Amino acid sequence: MKWIVQLLLFLNHFSVGLLAPVLNLMLLDRGASYQTLPLLYMVMAAVILLFEIPSGICADMIGRKRVFLLSGFFNTISFILLFLAKESIILLFVSIALYGIGRAFASGSLDALIIDQAVAKHGNQGLPRITARLSILEAVGLSLGSICGGFLAHLGEGYSVNLIIRTVSIILVMSLAALFIEEVSQNSEIRIPFKEHIREGIKIVISSKAFAIAIAGGFIVGIALSSVETYWQPAFIQVSGSKESNWMLGIIMFLGFSAVSGGNFRAQRILTGQDKTKFWIHILSRGFLGASLVLFALQTSKVGYILLYTIFYLILGLGNIAELTIINSLTSSSIRASILSLYSFVIQIGLMVSSLISSLSVQWVGFAGVWVIMAIITGMYVISSIVVNKT
Repeated sequence: MKWIVQLLLFLNHFSVGLLAPVLNLMLLDRGASYQTLPLLYMVMAAVILLFEIPSGICADMIGRKRVFLLSGFFNTISFILLFLAKESIILLFVSIALYGIGRAFASGSLDALIIDQAVAKHGNQGLPRITARLSILEAVGLSLGSICGGFLAHLGEGYSVNLIIRTVSIILVMSLAALFIEEVSQNSEIRIPFKEHIREGIKIVISSKAFAIAIAGGFIVGIALSSVETYWQPAFIQVSGSKESNWMLGIIMFLGFSAVSGGNFRAQRILTGQDKTKFWIHILSRGFLGASLVLFALQTSKVGYILLYTIFYLILGLGNIAELTIINSLTSSSIRASILSLYSFVIQIGLMVSSLISSLSVQWVGFAGVWVIMAIITGMYVISSIVVNKT
């Protein structure tokens, strides 16, 4: 992967990190409540569900670069509206919906292009390495961005400085992509028609149990991430007992994203040359993910809270590489963006279900209770996956 492409990917994720440690607090500051916060994420998930697979097919048929640039346009408009949303719940919902469209067009488009280039050069043996490299760039960018975002939160009011720099960063990233990302036009033999996309995608899903289980694993990623990301910030404020600890939010996210990077790197080492065991590595990691959610829910001290938050992301990073390696190894280049969008589509279903459950239950069971519910669902997935694989 060229250094300019790696720099672009790093800057893209760094800009996301600038807003990540304070996004929920920003939404709460602009009129959301503990009940409407998960509803905002549910709307975002619903919008992504509508656009996810069509955007992946568009990426395969008209070009991954064009679709990635389009995502930047929607994200920019979204954050401009978010900046203007002062105690306006309607603007919050419109902004989050546009952000969902941007995420749908971004998911899988640029990654699919880079993965295809790596497979063309090194074959499927290079998949663990390129998948891990993409995930490590994401984790490092997010972690360093979150550190900066935590400190920027103390400048100005309503986290506006974070929002302005995030918007400018999107414009910079899209300018670099337009100038330096190269995409070789596919000929008609590779660029298959729409109906063939659907037919080939269905064939892959039903022909391999491991593939179907890995795709379904996206649901677990969605429910686990959504429950943690929605409430970890206000939960930490409760544990710490003071809003004076806000400066630590960026550091906590840095530790979490660094843990993801560590899990990605470790997974690459484990998975290389281990085609027969990657399924069980994937299942085992998801089991530990559920266990970490339960332990996370039990924490009452800042040290324990930060430690389990970090462990959760370490396990998540390990399992994600195994999951994506299974998916990419069984996917042809002509429909890779579509399949990655399908995987992201399933993640959004998990996010949407998690948001609905959280909104209905948080006032009764609290943050910890929500995390225990998601851990139970994760355990059910692990058990059912083992049963299906054995039959």
